[in-house]
Amino acid sequence: MEKRGICTERVGLNREIEVTNQKLRQLKACISKLQKWLKEEQKNTEPPTLVDYIQSILSRKAQAGKSGVFQSLYNLRDAAKMLNFLQANNIMDMAEPDEKFKSMIGDWTFRVS
Repeated sequence: MEKRGICTERVGLNREIEVTNQKLRQLKACISKLQKWLKEEQKNTEPPTLVDYIQSILSRKAQAGKSGVFQSLYNLRDAAKMLNFLQANNIMDMAEPDEKFKSMIGDWTFRVS
């Protein structure tokens, strides 16, 4: 019909589908490139340590509505809570919190079901 110069609804729909499929292919290629890049970055960087996490808590920027003094107190409180949790559970490296959280989540899902 299009060759005869007659535009139909189906022709317009097919064109939209072609454009959408092309965009999806481009997004898929972009995502695969990003995934490869992330894998390379993970190989090149060493995992953060517990000290890095605590320092990131202490150096957080002020949140909305909190002045610098109060924010530093909240950060210090959060870091102290994290340190207390780590000491109470005898966690010394980054592999142990993952195991502990998995066991805590497993216990919780078991109790809920």
